[in-house]
Amino acid sequence: MIYLCDNHSAVYAHVHAHPAPSTWVHIDAHCDMRGLYVNRADAQAWRWRDEPMSASTWLGWLIQEGHVSEVSWIHDEVGGRGNDLNTVRYASDLQHFPYGLNRAPKGPGCPLVLEERHFDRWRLERRDVVLDLDWDFFADLRKAPDRREREVAEFLETKLTVVPERVYCAYSPFYSVPDRDRYVRFVQQLSTVLDLPVSVLPEPASPPHGLARALPKSVRGWARRSVLWTKKQIWMRNGLMDPGE
Repeated sequence: MIYLCDNHSAVYAHVHAHPAPSTWVHIDAHCDMRGLYVNRADAQAWRWRDEPMSASTWLGWLIQEGHVSEVSWIHDEVGGRGNDLNTVRYASDLQHFPYGLNRAPKGPGCPLVLEERHFDRWRLERRDVVLDLDWDFFADLRKAPDRREREVAEFLETKLTVVPERVYCAYSPFYSVPDRDRYVRFVQQLSTVLDLPVSVLPEPASPPHGLARALPKSVRGWARRSVLWTKKQIWMRNGLMDPGE
């Protein structure tokens, strides 16, 4: 089945009601694991700060609760930790300034195998997984329309070598180019390629990031660009920008 939603937080309740495979392929410009601290070498994760369940934290919550134990986060240079605010933290960050000023979490963690892979070097090769798609990977506001169409075609024609056990697909209206008709056509194409039916999930009662969305769009954009510019300078200086494999 392909399950559709506007906001990815709708997936959280669905997984609770309908258990899914614990291995996930997460194709998204954003990690959706905000508030999580991960030691990738030891395959352990902790919650290092309290974050409410939202479209930015839902995957981290599923990990903490034991529903997900393995994640391949697929993105490109437009997405990733270097282009996101309050993103997932790695234990290796503590070796770099200013992250070394923060303490690692205490107590037992939960099991998590987490890898980052570049979209260009990835293929879906396992059936026993959840394929989790965020339309903002393709329809990111920073990508030109011709690049979006090229990546969509590549995804549908060359990336899907097997049919996964379950698919989630989120429109993410706050982060994607506002073109729902194109998103609907993508879902139809995906359904045809995988030969899977489509079902729509109920949306969460409260939209995520309500307070931030109350600010004027120009103010939000300026603030985000300013903080990301500062963050990128630090991350580039520390060599933390490229997605690993």
